[in-house]
Amino acid sequence: MKLSKAIIMIITAVLLISGCSSINGVGNPNDSGFDVNPSTFFVLEISADIPEVHIYVDGHFIGNKAIKTHYRTGVYRVEVKAPGYQTYTETVDLVQSTVVVAKMIPIEDIE
Repeated sequence: MKLSKAIIMIITAVLLISGCSSINGVGNPNDSGFDVNPSTFFVLEISADIPEVHIYVDGHFIGNKAIKTHYRTGVYRVEVKAPGYQTYTETVDLVQSTVVVAKMIPIEDIE
């Protein structure tokens, strides 16, 4: 019984890491295996002008480099953080595919 729980946990981790699923719970609507209206899902692509960042959507960590994922239509809070930089925050009203490029400002530049 313990072995089957371990296998389920490994499979879940592999799916999350491989991109077959995502933190927003919707995954890729084209690969989901269920009938969805594609007009209610859009691509949200997030990157920054420095390489090492921590990206959050609605407070959920989603990655530490540029990411492209699908979300339902709605309003989302995007945060990009990096040590030594001011947190970049943007509210995105996702009604079409959207690209967010965070301009990271060093902390010493804002003092």
